[in-house]
Amino acid sequence: MAGKVLRGVSIVVGVVAGLVVALAAFIYVASNARLHRVYAVEIPALPLPTDAASFARGEHVARAIAGCVDCHGGLLEGHVVMALLEGQGISGAEAARVRAMIKCAEEARKPKGGTQ
Repeated sequence: MAGKVLRGVSIVVGVVAGLVVALAAFIYVASNARLHRVYAVEIPALPLPTDAASFARGEHVARAIAGCVDCHGGLLEGHVVMALLEGQGISGAEAARVRAMIKCAEEARKPKGGTQ
């Protein structure tokens, strides 16, 4: 009789373990599909003005309002803003910083939720 009970218990344990494994596999496959889903997102082209008035307004914003010339210089060529040590400083035209800011902005424009 003890053998039959042990056999019945082991069958139940085996079925439960099989169900747990099947559920884990289903959750893995379903979540993996969701994580790798790619959404087609169209980024509309921005209408860029090319008239003289818009250029004058942009120059006014860069020079008087935003203070771009403080870091980037009068011709936006870049210059040292803050000297840290002799011959070293923070420049408004550092290419690595500009690339990092652009990459950060591009990442911010991407929709969230596992898209690539």
